[in-house]
Amino acid sequence: MARKVHGICCICGKESDLTFEHIPPRAAFNHFNLKLYDFWGYLTQNKTRYQSLQNGAGRYSLCASCNNRTGEWYGAAFAEFVSQGMQYYKSGATGIVGVPYTFYPLRVLKQVVSCFASVNGPQWCQQQPLIRQFLLNPEEHRFPVNIDIRMYMQSVGRSKLDGISGQMNPFTGESFVGSEFGHPPFSFICVADRELTSFRVLNELPSLLEFLKYGYNDRVTQYLQIPRKPCNPAILDFREGIPDVETFIKYQKEHKS
Repeated sequence: MARKVHGICCICGKESDLTFEHIPPRAAFNHFNLKLYDFWGYLTQNKTRYQSLQNGAGRYSLCASCNNRTGEWYGAAFAEFVSQGMQYYKSGATGIVGVPYTFYPLRVLKQVVSCFASVNGPQWCQQQPLIRQFLLNPEEHRFPVNIDIRMYMQSVGRSKLDGISGQMNPFTGESFVGSEFGHPPFSFICVADRELTSFRVLNELPSLLEFLKYGYNDRVTQYLQIPRKPCNPAILDFREGIPDVETFIKYQKEHKS
């Protein structure tokens, strides 16, 4: 029997029964059992609990109407894009992977933004109504000027769903306000407020807002230069060799005196 969750839809803002939104879509290789840890919960409150997800990463976050419409409009195009990326991901190439993709740019961007609506919670579209219009009108090109969407190809396959948070590098003074979701082969970063974000490493990641210049039915072949980086628990931490939360917790338990 399907689980019933009542709440506020993260796109339209209406109160209703919520459906499970795969993040990213199930067809984009997101259908395996996994454990999803709360990194910030562990870091700030020493919480070691995790979500055991049987059919891929996601949340009960959208009403049936928004889930069905965005899936129908954007899901297949995103899955096609990810399928091409998976081929390059499996090749093991390092550095910046500059290769051709044949895809629907605007549909891909809208699916990514739809996923961030679920990751960031209902207040995101409530505070940014233009995002709601962007998602519920396939032809809409207008997008909030203070928001950016960046991406990278993972070097180590990990799944993560991190809502909006703020952080600062005490050594450089760089700041960031945003969120991230990731699942092999890609990770996507939402810069929630450009004015409050100054991390220079973001300049290494391509912006998906370039896709706004295309129409809903525009299918193109483009050489995209996407850097390959590790997907670590903390957003914008691209150091090599950082363990995931589960591995770190196991290590702590094994070496606890």
